[in-house]
Amino acid sequence: MTTQTATAVAGISLIMQTNDEVDAAARLLSAIGLEVIGEDGYVEVSGAGLNLSIMRGTMIEVPTHGGLLLQVKVADVRSALAAAQDAGATLGRAPAGAEDSAFLQSPTGFTIELQPASR
Repeated sequence: MTTQTATAVAGISLIMQTNDEVDAAARLLSAIGLEVIGEDGYVEVSGAGLNLSIMRGTMIEVPTHGGLLLQVKVADVRSALAAAQDAGATLGRAPAGAEDSAFLQSPTGFTIELQPASR
């Protein structure tokens, strides 16, 4: 098995089912002192060393209860995609072009977006 090297974690996203759930999560995180920016089903939360987005839905189907989207920058999306599938991930959406992301569902239920490191 070939080991892929991720260049960075680009972000972590909590996937919610409704705008009200996004708003409630944003209010809570704001109340404990984190900077929360956004509206209409998408907010970004900033803290020391943390970038988190909270959104309603995503670009692919996620479990009905919501879930976790881990965004990872990789040098070669297609190679990382193949390695992840070899490790048990299922394809959610293949990259359409050289600068496009791929989405995977992990065997344990979270979603992974492989992003080109150049983006």
